Amino acid sequence: DGRDCPGLTTVYLRLAWSHLEPEPGRHVWSICDTVIARYAAAGKRFALRVTAFEGDPKQGTPDWVRRQGAQGRVVETFGVRSWEPDYDDPVFLKALGRFLRAAGRRYDGNPRLAFVDVGTLGLWGEGHPIARRYGLATLRRHIDLHRAAFPKATLVAQDDWNTWFSEAGRPT
Repeated sequence: DGRDCPGLTTVYLRLAWSHLEPEPGRHVWSICDTVIARYAAAGKRFALRVTAFEGDPKQGTPDWVRRQGAQGRVVETFGVRSWEPDYDDPVFLKALGRFLRAAGRRYDGNPRLAFVDVGTLGLWGEGHPIARRYGLATLRRHIDLHRAAFPKATLVAQDDWNTWFSEAGRPT
């Protein structure tokens, strides 16, 4: 509840999409709700980042999205091989958009929501793609998906985006 952290105002939840939607349309909101309720009872707010790639084979984009035909690549991060989605893939984007809209219906407008971190790109949601580089259009698509799902929320972004995304799709 934050009592052991003087000055804490906001609990930050970074969660893999695969944990929150293990099957199409089946959402496990209790993962968020339990933490949110505990901190809300202590007067704290919450922030949310949903990730699509954690560098762990069991975390990130749900397996069912890949089985539906989403493209991506097996990459190695820190000695671990896992699947990273193609952040432009239409199957991936459609499923992600549906999930984000469901999350928005649940949390957008909640007075305890401090902000939503656009974290569906790159390792840990920090905008560090491993398999390939992307252009600004990709970045814009992900921002737009979040804005459509969370129209009332403050959106925040990573300061590393300027390193990993450029008009040409190459690091700057």
